[in-house]
Amino acid sequence: MTRTSNTWFSSARGRSSFPTLTPSNVKEIRPFRPENLRRGAFVNLPISAFSLHHLFASELRDSAVSRVCKRIVGLPGDYIYNDYTENLDKVPEGCVYVMGDNRSNSTDSRDFGFVKISDIDGEITRQLLPTVKTLEGLVDTLTGRTTIENGRFQKTSRRE
Repeated sequence: MTRTSNTWFSSARGRSSFPTLTPSNVKEIRPFRPENLRRGAFVNLPISAFSLHHLFASELRDSAVSRVCKRIVGLPGDYIYNDYTENLDKVPEGCVYVMGDNRSNSTDSRDFGFVKISDIDGEITRQLLPTVKTLEGLVDTLTGRTTIENGRFQKTSRRE
């Protein structure tokens, strides 16, 4: 994670928010302001922010994940259907319910419980595209063609 003044940049690691956030693309994160609390906001928080994280402490300690990016889907007072427990979870005051956009591959409030609003420290404002240097490597500007070998783009020679 790189920080410049009130903005910091980080890359996504997992696939819990795919396709919104894709692995290795850089995202811009700004400080979270509680007055901007809303359903649909994409927020950054420490894994310890989940109310039940202590139940999984040993698993989390072995994981390289210390921070997560999730979408707010429930505000205080909302009832959210938890498809894991098949119950309605009522979001308590001062908390939110968060989920990854890739519901079938996300560890979120369905697993770890609610998140205190005060523990949210960032909001993802945008995903930045790969740099121009990376994009230039994708196309052979002389022929306009590309091939992929071993997961890397290779220039295609022109046959006439």
